[in-house]
Amino acid sequence: FRNLFKIKQFKNFISYLEFFPTSRSVYFFLKDEINTNLISINHANYSDNMLAYAIRKKEFSIKSDYLNYSPSPDIFCTQGKKYFTRLKKIFPKKKIFQIGSLKFGTQDINLKREKNIFEKKKNSKKIISIFTSIKDYLGIVDTLNKCELNEFFIVLRPHPYYKKATLNHFKKKFKFKFNLMENFSPRQIIKSSDFVLAGDSSLCYESIILGKKNTLRLYNEKYHPLFDIEDEVITVKNPKSLQNYLTDKKKVKKVNSKKLIKDFFYKYDKLAHIRLNNVLKKL
Repeated sequence: FRNLFKIKQFKNFISYLEFFPTSRSVYFFLKDEINTNLISINHANYSDNMLAYAIRKKEFSIKSDYLNYSPSPDIFCTQGKKYFTRLKKIFPKKKIFQIGSLKFGTQDINLKREKNIFEKKKNSKKIISIFTSIKDYLGIVDTLNKCELNEFFIVLRPHPYYKKATLNHFKKKFKFKFNLMENFSPRQIIKSSDFVLAGDSSLCYESIILGKKNTLRLYNEKYHPLFDIEDEVITVKNPKSLQNYLTDKKKVKKVNSKKLIKDFFYKYDKLAHIRLNNVLKKL
């Protein structure tokens, strides 16, 4: 960054680093040598179960004593209320704004009139779509392999960054046939599915917001959860319980979609980039 600044001087440093590994060293050197505005954009859904978000006020000294001092961004732009509230308690004097999710600006989130994309493909079978995140696919496969899924048409959509690892694991360990349906967006698949299964993926929130009541989170207790345990999404911890949901022996309770939007997205729209731009204009 020092060399970059010699070539092109910049007033603001905008990143998704938040408090992920290496972020604090970057913040320290930028402030120490350049003194630019450090602007943090919230990348993922907030959860205190995720180490990068499990920050505490005592970590951050207001004095640069270099023994207890930890650098942090000057300005935070969060997706929803939960992370906003946590940051306000830790950094009461810093500028913190809710802007929503930037990714929605490039994606079609208005699918109320979307036709069923599986009409000619599912052959009367019910559709299960599976959305995986970072490493949750390990526990998901363990759970699903103990269920009876031969009568379902299964669609798998892995996290883009972990796509290769996820597909390799499913191909080696998963007992059932699955499809990727890569010509369709995740939200198109959600709207046309009978059941939506996820682990740590934020698409389980979007599924509920899009009106898909049969949305379930799979959690294998052998692995550390990265989701918010207070978000009210129906969490299934064993194969028997999941099978009961899939065979309609057990009904999925309705979740408050408006609260999910407020807590994790601020607003479910395509205007986050405009709100971010308004923040930047005032600097």
